[in-house]
Amino acid sequence: MKRFALFFWFSVLGIGIYVLEARIPEFVKQQFTQLYPQAESLIWEQEADGYTATFQSHFGLKKVLFDVQGEWLESELKLDKTRMPVPVLRYIKEKHRGADFTFFGRAYDRNAAWYRVESEYDDRIVLKNLDVEGRLLNEEIIQRSASIPNI
Repeated sequence: MKRFALFFWFSVLGIGIYVLEARIPEFVKQQFTQLYPQAESLIWEQEADGYTATFQSHFGLKKVLFDVQGEWLESELKLDKTRMPVPVLRYIKEKHRGADFTFFGRAYDRNAAWYRVESEYDDRIVLKNLDVEGRLLNEEIIQRSASIPNI
């Protein structure tokens, strides 16, 4: 019975991913293939402002963002904290004691590359983009809703 339940859920998940991928416009998929022809096992997400493809690259987990017209916006590579530049680590140690860091990575677009850290507090999520020297480029704060518990 357990095997049937597992088979059922994996089948449902597989169908869900297939249906979601079918909703991604062909021009977005083509743009992705031009950028990452070797990528396999994609997970596509449709968002209000565009599309995201996530896959395992030989460097690590990578996210690629496109706008609604299928234009590439940026790519993110998730990194282990130990692979972050020392100045970036120094910045977060000095400025964010007590934060629970949930993401470390490197992001880039056509014009630049930067490092991204995401941290969680009881009342907010903070996203910071820093240059290789640990200088803050920009920050976004997302307030937590009082009705949604911190998980």
